[in-house]
Amino acid sequence: VVANGQVFATKLTLTSFSLINGKFYRRDCGTDQTYILEATSPAPLNVPNSNPPMQVACPQKPELGGDHAIFAAGTSMVGRLTFTMDPPITQSIPGVYFEGTTGLTGTFQFANITIEPGGTFSVTGINNTALPFQQTQFFTLNTNWKVSQSLGSCLGSPPATCAQLGVSSHPIYVVLAATSSDTYLTYASLAVGNGGATDQRTAFAQTWGQFSTVLGQPANVKTWDGRPLSYYPQGLGFSCARDAGELLTKFDGGGQCDSFRLLLAAALEMNGIISTKISILNNPLNQFQSFLVKDWSPQGAGTSQDPAYPFRLNLIPGDGGPGYSGMYPPPANLIFGELKSEPGLAGQNTAPPSEKVFGSHYIIKLINSSIAPSYQPGPFFDPSYGANYASSDDFENNSIWGYAIQLPGGLPSQRKAVKRNQGDPFRLLFSPPN
Repeated sequence: VVANGQVFATKLTLTSFSLINGKFYRRDCGTDQTYILEATSPAPLNVPNSNPPMQVACPQKPELGGDHAIFAAGTSMVGRLTFTMDPPITQSIPGVYFEGTTGLTGTFQFANITIEPGGTFSVTGINNTALPFQQTQFFTLNTNWKVSQSLGSCLGSPPATCAQLGVSSHPIYVVLAATSSDTYLTYASLAVGNGGATDQRTAFAQTWGQFSTVLGQPANVKTWDGRPLSYYPQGLGFSCARDAGELLTKFDGGGQCDSFRLLLAAALEMNGIISTKISILNNPLNQFQSFLVKDWSPQGAGTSQDPAYPFRLNLIPGDGGPGYSGMYPPPANLIFGELKSEPGLAGQNTAPPSEKVFGSHYIIKLINSSIAPSYQPGPFFDPSYGANYASSDDFENNSIWGYAIQLPGGLPSQRKAVKRNQGDPFRLLFSPPN
């Protein structure tokens, strides 16, 4: 290099390249809740600025190189290049040009830079090509870095004499909006799917297709790194995760209905798709009732001595905590009093779910139902079962086997039940109403 007319040698080594204007997120591969504020290549093994150094609890997969980055479509990526000099320089070096070529995703250019004395230096610049507007994508950004002490581009005419500095690599998610306020990496993965969505209709199909097949059955949704997310998996009861963050960071990957509802809503929000929470509840006339999700079989005619609820239903006390009751741990024969749990509706990655008796259930309603696919028009979508409904009556007809209430004078786990027959009065409602 040349400085003040003097020629001397120093070795420049690329230490990292960080994309600094992406969406903050948490990499949900473990219990670590630390935000990734900058997507760095190579991905750090220690928490940035920790003293003493603290190992990252949820490290990036080594084969991916750098951290993931999440951008909204149409964004111009901004990055910070950091390198070392050996030996350290003792005077400023003017007129340095850095260039990072990415192929089809533009070029990072840092022109006429003055490197200050020392052993480490960083420079910030912008990519000269914005990401495509209104298009979701998932791709790997491989950036080839070169340096020259010249005001000209390595790609110029005539090209400057440039030296290879190194290569950085980042997996990139591009979403339509990136508006989710508290983002996990799986939100972006579910929002993008296979990529190529250009509007909310195609984006919804990409996301919902990871929860539901075209036949309206569970698609067995997974995290960004392929971990199955299970709706009440066998081996767990009401101790399952209650929200999306817990669902994504618990190692068992098991969740209740509201965790799946929140997961779907957050993934849709990444593409600007707004939904509202729908609670499926008992009609106030049946406020102490619970409902049984398909499928069950009576073991005899029933001995409750109540024709309105002929079958005894004995649940497991303490499932989910003191004062609660459910189906876990189940008896070996799956008979709960006078009703046997049979295979029926499958849940995400679970057939059947370990819990099938509820006092409430949570789903979403699309605010703009016109974006739903014609084969699943909704507007109510149930991510736990991968199902869609036109109304509360539709849910009741297709999902509910029957109803139960507590035995008079009995424990909360001791109930009596009745099978729902086609044409029976509807006993459930959606809140807010249809």
